[in-house]
Amino acid sequence: MKAHLILLGLCAMAVAVAHGEPKDCPLVGGCDTSVFAVGVTVSGNYAYVAAEDSGLRVISISDPAHPALVGTCIDSIGSISHVAVAGGYAYVTNYMDAVMWVISVSDPAHPHEVGYYASPGLVSGVALAGNYAYVSASHYGLRIVSIADPLHPTETGYCSDSTDRTDDVCMAGDYAYLADSSGLRVISIADPAHPVEVARHAISSTARNVVVAGNRAYVGTYDGLVIISVADPLHPTEVGSYDTPDEPEALALVGDNVYVADAGSGVGILSAGDPANITEAGYCDTPAYCYDVTVAGSYVYVADGSSGLQVFQY
Repeated sequence: MKAHLILLGLCAMAVAVAHGEPKDCPLVGGCDTSVFAVGVTVSGNYAYVAAEDSGLRVISISDPAHPALVGTCIDSIGSISHVAVAGGYAYVTNYMDAVMWVISVSDPAHPHEVGYYASPGLVSGVALAGNYAYVSASHYGLRIVSIADPLHPTETGYCSDSTDRTDDVCMAGDYAYLADSSGLRVISIADPAHPVEVARHAISSTARNVVVAGNRAYVGTYDGLVIISVADPLHPTEVGSYDTPDEPEALALVGDNVYVADAGSGVGILSAGDPANITEAGYCDTPAYCYDVTVAGSYVYVADGSSGLQVFQY
């Protein structure tokens, strides 16, 4: 009987933890980027920060409590907003100039521009997979760019069946998922030279960003988070939603947790294991305006506007 009571007590404690107040994640470090930090990705021991007109910042995070600026590339890349890194190169997008720049980061202390791709439309998001960069071009849909030779990126195919504004792109298997002002677009990229739209799911609010994992697409809109089942990519189906306090600027996903860069409301961490019953699991109270978020290990890296790179622990 006593053992039974102890077991019940432990179960009650587990329920209390699972459904208790959201966890306030402590700020553990930060790095000034001089101007607005608007994009961030992490690769190895470095965070790569898009710092608008000050170009790309390379920041050592070998000690997350003391991130340190080690390299800067401004060259001719102008005002950048998004960055992706693979194989010793950073691929950054410059929305105002409709360009994706290629920057060598093999020597983090001396990043330098080595190539570029000029898009027919304003460039926003970029995703990398294999020898290709997948670029979302506003009003010009998806552009597929060969980066087999990073010094000479070359467009190999495109899908511009829509004239709507395309803000972000994410890759999963043989499909590219676009956050489009009309909703979520699903494009087959089985043949990179001839990508074809195979489905579209309308969303009541403008889709701004997208992350795909497993059988779900997580879409940030002006109203919050929308979760769409893509178990059958040809027939995407909405399975859940959550109204966030502000307008999600970016999303990151770890397991069932969705990290929402929620503009002036910091980073909200949402538990979405049950997409029909999304709950807040934690939050990062950022000092400025949260533009982007990425997660590596137990650390949350935030591009926080005028506060530069902020590092939290969850």
